[in-house]
Amino acid sequence: VPSYWKDFKDVDLPSDTTVIQYSDPSGSSIITMDVTENYEHDIENTAQQGAQIMQNEGASVEGARVSIGGYEAYQVYGYYENDGTILVAWYFKDENNALHYVSAEGTLHDVSDVVEYVEKTYSLN
Repeated sequence: VPSYWKDFKDVDLPSDTTVIQYSDPSGSSIITMDVTENYEHDIENTAQQGAQIMQNEGASVEGARVSIGGYEAYQVYGYYENDGTILVAWYFKDENNALHYVSAEGTLHDVSDVVEYVEKTYSLN
């Protein structure tokens, strides 16, 4: 995460969440990360559930298989026309069977920079 970004807390998340979030100084771009240990579910189905949630929220959704941080991931991206927001989410499992969720959220104007940053710099270290 860029050093000038700040901690961010989504008010819709429970107070005991393990989710880590950062935003740019304006608060218009957000990077979210979460991990679930000992994840026994199918990762493709998990990504499809994420896509379904986006669709239920009114997003136009697409998906792809990509690489992030050296891992093969399912990428789901949704465009929310009502507010011009794009959400790009990556779902993958590591060698310890932990599910990793990473997302980049922003406006049409700036989300490509955030996605590029995540794809080029993300690692589990």
